[in-house]
Amino acid sequence: MWVWQNNELIFIAANGSMGYIVVGNNFKDGFTNATLVSDCYASQLKTPAKHYQLCLGVCRT
Repeated sequence: MWVWQNNELIFIAANGSMGYIVVGNNFKDGFTNATLVSDCYASQLKTPAKHYQLCLGVCRT
């Protein structure tokens, strides 16, 4: 499951892939006016965003 949310909305997409294609299919322009918080998957870090914040409790090393 992929989940994107802001202060007003939650968008959930079911997909067996963790690849960037899922992001691209749902948000073609990325999040150019937002901060993207992620858990360090390459597909999330590849997503265009104004700012990035890592979920410090779940990042893989």
